[in-house]
Amino acid sequence: MNHNDIVVSISCITYNHAPYIRQCLDGFMMQKTNFAFEVLIHDDASTDGTTEIIKEYEAKYPEIIKPLYEEENQWVKGRRGSAVFNYPRAKGKYIALCEGDDYWTDPLKLQKQVDFLEANPKYGICYTKTRTYIQSSNDYGKIFGGPYTDLENMLNVNSIPTLTVVARKDLIFRYIEEINPIARNWAMGDYPMWLWFAHESKIKFVNEVTGVYRILQNSASHNMDFREKEKFVHSVFSIKQFFMEKYNLCNVVDMRSNLYNSLMTNAMMYGHYTEAISYYKQIGRKSIKSRLKYFMCKYPILMFICKKVLRNNGSI
Repeated sequence: MNHNDIVVSISCITYNHAPYIRQCLDGFMMQKTNFAFEVLIHDDASTDGTTEIIKEYEAKYPEIIKPLYEEENQWVKGRRGSAVFNYPRAKGKYIALCEGDDYWTDPLKLQKQVDFLEANPKYGICYTKTRTYIQSSNDYGKIFGGPYTDLENMLNVNSIPTLTVVARKDLIFRYIEEINPIARNWAMGDYPMWLWFAHESKIKFVNEVTGVYRILQNSASHNMDFREKEKFVHSVFSIKQFFMEKYNLCNVVDMRSNLYNSLMTNAMMYGHYTEAISYYKQIGRKSIKSRLKYFMCKYPILMFICKKVLRNNGSI
């Protein structure tokens, strides 16, 4: 195998994922394909044994596993993500994504997605559904991923699970050159790229579950600290606002209501009911759902009753 033979470059970012990284790497190595692929791993100076596990796989699959080991953590220095460490090393025509705490369950995942993209050149991304796994309770949660592939819907909801994505490398490089996401300090690297792809190409949703998305308490999007999560919500809003202005879509989505709905939901989840009510008052067009949340925050006993009913019905 030489560099010209590689069709897919799998990009994996990892840091202190020792309990999970074997499952992640096994998901890569079980892929049954009629093409060659490489696994680009960026280990950001892990201290829990993750590095040693990766080295085991590197020794076993030297032509496939291609790690980059850091001696000092790059995240704290502001150098973050696949765009910095893995994309520049990619030899494949396509790039697949999966972080070190997630994993694939379908051995034909890559083959099916590449077959589709090869036959449909107007599509830039192909993605699927994934099952969630809540690490704190050691239990599976909801299925994540849906058919919202147009830009307008994606400005309201992100339905693309990153670990299921296979995308065209040339378009990813175009996105990086045009948008320069590294310099924008956004809290997430995937969502803005999906929005750009939705405008610049077609996106394919495959209605199959191909992996597991692990929900950890202290990840960026599931941080246990209320104020940190609030900052994350504001960052998501800034991403949406950027693309709405770029593509002249400011009249498509009520961004003010969108932001305060998200802030209200976040405050409600953390039990900050007074703040949730203050955010509710700043929502322009109030939906039935937001009104229901308002009454649940004003009268918390309603929330207790709803949770009890759902739990008794096996919904939660």
